[in-house]
Formats: sequence, C-alpha cells, structure tokens
Amino acid sequence: AEPGDKDEVALEVEGLTFAYPGDARPTVNGVSFSVRRGHTLAILGYNESGKTTVMKLVLNRVRASSGTVRLIAPGSATTAAGPRRVAPAWVHSAQTALGGACASAAALAAIQGGAALAVSLVLLVALFALELYRQLSARPKRGQRLPPLRVGFITSEDSPGTALPARRTIEELLCEKMPQTDPAERRRAAVTYLREAHFQMFHDNGTPWGGADEYLRQKLTIGQLSGGQKHLIYVLRELAARPQLIVCDEMLCGLDLERKAWLLRLLRKQQREDRAAVLYLTVDFSSAKLVGEEVAFMKEGAFVEGPGPGARILEYPKGKDLREYVEESLRQEGMARGMHLRAEFSRIEREEQ
Repeated sequence: AEPGDKDEVALEVEGLTFAYPGDARPTVNGVSFSVRRGHTLAILGYNESGKTTVMKLVLNRVRASSGTVRLIAPGSATTAAGPRRVAPAWVHSAQTALGGACASAAALAAIQGGAALAVSLVLLVALFALELYRQLSARPKRGQRLPPLRVGFITSEDSPGTALPARRTIEELLCEKMPQTDPAERRRAAVTYLREAHFQMFHDNGTPWGGADEYLRQKLTIGQLSGGQKHLIYVLRELAARPQLIVCDEMLCGLDLERKAWLLRLLRKQQREDRAAVLYLTVDFSSAKLVGEEVAFMKEGAFVEGPGPGARILEYPKGKDLREYVEESLRQEGMARGMHLRAEFSRIEREEQ
C-alpha cells in the first residue's frame, strides 16, 4: 500500500518466515505484503510453493519463525491479531542443527550405547527446550487489547463432506454465520446467495429441478448434495458472514466452469459492497488475472515477482519463472477453444449487460 493508504490496510505481513522442524529450507522465506480494504492481492504459484502455509500463518494456524502479521480493524491503528511476537531467527537454525545432531547421536547410540546414548538424551532435552522457548515467544504480548476484525477463510484443505454435517440443512448452514438477527431476513439472504451463485439441483438423468426457495422449503440437507454442491455451500456460508478480510486458498476447487465464474462475480460484488480485503491464493492463472488487482508470483517459499499491479505483472512478466508460467497457462487456454474460466466470465458479463 502507498503511505497515504496506511489507514486503509486490513492485512500487513512483514518478513514472514516459517520452516518445519528438521527442514533445511524454509517453507515460507521472508514474505512481505499488504492488502487494502476493497482490494484483492492474488498470490499465484505452483503447488507446494508455500501459498497454503502463508494462509496458515495469516490465520495463526501455525506460528512463524520470524516476521509479523497484523490484522487491522477498520478505524483502528492497533492490530487485531498482533503484531505477534516470534522467536529470533537463530532459534530455527539451532533447532535444525540439533535435529540433525540428535539423529546422528541416536544412530550411534543404537550401535555403541553408553556415552552416545547419554549425548543423544541431552540433545533431545535441548531440542525440547528450544521448541518450548519458540512457542512461548510467539504468544501475544500481555495486556494487548485486540479490536474485532471479521475474518473469513475458504480453503480446499477443509473437506466440505466432513466440515458440513450431512444432516444439517443448507438453510441452517448458510444462516448460522450471518450478521443479520431477524430469521426472515436471514432466509431472504440465503435465497439471494443461492441464486447469485446459480446453485442448482439435478435429477438422476441430469435435468435440473427446483430453485432456491424450493430447496429451503424442502429442507434440503448436505447429505443430498454432490461434492461440488457441498463445496459451493461451504463457500457461500463463509461469504454470508460478511467478513472484512476474506482469505481464499483455491476457493474454486471442485466446481464446474459456470459455477466458478458466478462465484467470482459474487466475490467481487460483495467486496465492492463491504469494501472487504481479499487475499486470494491459487495455482490458477485465469482466476488470479480476473480478481487480482495486485499479484505476487511465489516459488519455493518466496516472492520471485511482485506484489504489484496485476495487469502489469501478468501481461509483462520480467522473470523467466513467471514468463514460462504465463505462457503455459495461455497455451492451455488456447487449447480449450473458449471453454475456460476467463471466456466463461466474459460471456456472463456480456449477458448481464
């Protein structure tokens, strides 16, 4: 964000680094970015580039080795989840070294026993002490007052089949996180979400049946849905909470082409209405180009290009890695002969005008 836009920042990440104990290379290495209200940052990259770990760090599902994550509530100069205290970088280095030493000592102890076994036990105690120190260092500062910030997250790691109980109705699930308190208002909102996402049920022979109102009247349950339909309800439930920061990790996973396009339209519409900040993590070039006002390309845990204006970064890539990524994505779109996400999105936009 520009200096004058500091009060508009909802999420600010600085120098974020994380590695799993024993790994020689950090999964996330020195990542910095910010997301402003009403804007989208798309983090694009291949599988296992570190995108999902960034999501986990932002949501405090795992604790960083170093760096800060600030979730900033509207009208507040303080943070909603930090800055989090993290252990110094030397702690991770020491853990990695001790992990290797422990493994060597344990192997030697298995052969020789005696002194080697004692050394192995001492190293294990030291490794445990370092991990305890790292965990304590990552706790929020005592006395910190944290203003509220509504954060929603959508991830392909959550299986809707297990996250959404089969006996719950889609109305119950769509309404349970809504900020509205009036039941009738919640029901109307649930119908609107289903319609705008073009949620549709089908007979066994493939013909469509019913509409949003009928599905609620018949108390349609999650157990009656296909995998893609469950994922769509899962996404709509998170959007219905009207979060101020939306973190999306492969949000479109498991959906057909038409539903993907309608869902992206709904995300952009709600973002405009609520001035929500969106962190959009994906392997998909088309969706990143459609929603990412700013884009960063990630490889091996670090940003190799960006963050910067999405149009410039994706249309005029500077580095070889991103250039090859874009060329391959465009080649696949060409082979699809118009049956790809950007073409479907454009078709819907034309029909809506």
